[in-house]
Amino acid sequence: MSHILLPRNRSARRHEQRAQTVIEFILIFPVMLLLLFGALQFALIYKAKTTLNYATFIAARAATLNNGKREQVNQAFSRGLSPLYVSFSSGSNVLEKVEAVHAAREKVLGEIQAGGIVCMERLNPINEDFGYEIPNHPDVGGPAIPVDNLVYRESTITSGAHVSIQDATLFKLKVTYCYQLYVPYLNTVIPKWFLGDPEEYANDPDATYQPHLAGIGSFKQSCIANRSIPLTSVAIMRMQSAVVNEAYVPAASGSPAIPGEGYETAAQCS
Repeated sequence: MSHILLPRNRSARRHEQRAQTVIEFILIFPVMLLLLFGALQFALIYKAKTTLNYATFIAARAATLNNGKREQVNQAFSRGLSPLYVSFSSGSNVLEKVEAVHAAREKVLGEIQAGGIVCMERLNPINEDFGYEIPNHPDVGGPAIPVDNLVYRESTITSGAHVSIQDATLFKLKVTYCYQLYVPYLNTVIPKWFLGDPEEYANDPDATYQPHLAGIGSFKQSCIANRSIPLTSVAIMRMQSAVVNEAYVPAASGSPAIPGEGYETAAQCS
């Protein structure tokens, strides 16, 4: 006696298809979510980098007009970076918007004051180039590199300097800024990739703790540890005023805050 195999009913096939769809969704959803979060975080970083480029440019411009002094550079930089911190509703009036912009500028100045978030290097001129300075420049009442009549000045490089006086009056500013990572999950994964997670290796004697810190100094390590990513920007511009070599003095804490002077070194910003 032969057996007749009856085809499975349609409801059973639909049930299997739904189960397969659910499994596929469970497998692909985390990947899609990670790609979505990654795209969002990349867009935020791109916006921050564009704003940082503008802030660095106007900070360098302020330096060229104010003898390269750090206090004016800080003020200009805070104006340029303030759009990252401005927040107001669509129904805000003009006064509320002005107050929001002012609060954003004060926040940036506070970050510069606190240290660990913004680090500024004067890449040019370096300290050795101030052998070109005039002992008592009439514009500043002290030693400074002159910027007048450069076409008529000797273009040879003097002993100890690394560029000529013409190139020594090109102000080159580098800013390293710690941008806070806001997107969930990525603001934990990215720092752990750089710094590693010691807890994962604590109970495994055969594991090797090797964070990805090649070429990353203490400033950037601290930045990453605080769930931020270091962004850098460089601007260069011809000096329009005599260049003064301020000795580096860290900003003093207190209220009102006392601005620092001079610029950090490459080692301090690494």
